Amino acid sequence: MASDGFYGIWEPRIGRDATDILRSRAKLSFIPVFMLVLIVAFAVALHGPAYYAAAGAVVVLGIPSYLVRLRSANRRLASAITDHLGRPVSSKTLPRFRTAAMFDAWMAHSQAGTPQRERSFFGGFVKIRLPPK
Repeated sequence: MASDGFYGIWEPRIGRDATDILRSRAKLSFIPVFMLVLIVAFAVALHGPAYYAAAGAVVVLGIPSYLVRLRSANRRLASAITDHLGRPVSSKTLPRFRTAAMFDAWMAHSQAGTPQRERSFFGGFVKIRLPPK
């Protein structure tokens, strides 16, 4: 029943293809974090330098892999939203999809031609949205 609510909220706004990508992107975020926590917990529980080295290697390889897959999912999501809305949306300007109200506010800003005020730090890794003037 939860998936009906999810599709009921997002499909009218962004289309079926983008909703499917959004759902897979949400699943993509959960699995790597869970696996990294599990691996580090095993390394700590087994108390050995070899386990720490193996856990470190998995973390060093896992985080960039996750970021590449997330970037790819964001590009596919932006492309699907572009197809649905009929106007260009880049992966860098995607809104946060936490609530429908946040998305609707982003749509209102983008349709009015007034971009949201935003500050970015660490090469765009951390973004802070500022209130309108």
